Amino acid sequence: MKFLMVLIGLFLLATAAFAQYPSSVLDLSYWKLTLPIDEDGNGKADEIKQPELATYEHPVYFHVNSDGTGVVFRAHCGGATTSGSGYPRSELREMQQGDATQKASWSTDDGVKHVMEITQAITHLPDVKPHVVAGQIHDANDDVIVFRLEGSKLFIDINGTDGPTLNSNYQLGEVFKVKFEVYNGVIDCYYNDQLKYSYTHSASGCYFKAGCYTQSNTSKGDDASAYGEVVIYDLLVTHGDQQPPTVSLTSPADGSTFTEGETITLQASASDADGSISRVEFYANGNKLGEDSSAPYSYDWSGATAGTYDLYARAFDNDG
Repeated sequence: MKFLMVLIGLFLLATAAFAQYPSSVLDLSYWKLTLPIDEDGNGKADEIKQPELATYEHPVYFHVNSDGTGVVFRAHCGGATTSGSGYPRSELREMQQGDATQKASWSTDDGVKHVMEITQAITHLPDVKPHVVAGQIHDANDDVIVFRLEGSKLFIDINGTDGPTLNSNYQLGEVFKVKFEVYNGVIDCYYNDQLKYSYTHSASGCYFKAGCYTQSNTSKGDDASAYGEVVIYDLLVTHGDQQPPTVSLTSPADGSTFTEGETITLQASASDADGSISRVEFYANGNKLGEDSSAPYSYDWSGATAGTYDLYARAFDNDG
């Protein structure tokens, strides 16, 4: 499946404000979230899956940043962990495109190009063991390759072995872009659009992960409240050589103001360089309003209550 989304802001005359969900900043359609908390009391880290994830946020561990440009992932050293790790995480796990109830599982040498691109900043590290993983490929048994920060050293880690250094003097809050591109048994690793390392490796049961995987806990000497934190500004996953469609929300304009009760017409333009558009979906604050399967793509939104809204459109091509 390939799609693209574009985001604008909208204001209805009112005093009330509406929450902006992480799904209005990042496309979370085919991800599940693991958090460093155990609110259901089952002794394991909580998981949030679709469709709940579309309208989910946590004020500490998973939320939109103050200026609405990124999603904050935080994991504290005393947090709950998964059964296979002693470290806490606020992290997305890739699910199967086309069916978010199933886990993604692909091979590095299955003849398909698998790509994950992340624009992000690491914004906080634990005090005693200042290590965080921010983006990884995992196979059926263990991590294959990850982007890792230890103190000020940002580098590629190959299953526990230090690989190339990407930045020896990384400053917290510095925005950078990383990409994994997997094809024919080779994993190409990019940093700020420059190829930094190619790793030949055969693995199956693979999937991408993105977010904050804090590499410390209280047994390492860190306080339970110490934490790692990552802000993701853009996240894109594709499988195959096809190009994703493009979409632009043409109306209403960013920052528009309407009177409560007024019908608002949302309009979008969309195209696909190597296929056709199957539908365009329209969203407000992470909630789907409706869709249109033929150009010109539009939707009339009626009954909107007073508040502040983030509107966006998603375009889907003929691959689903």
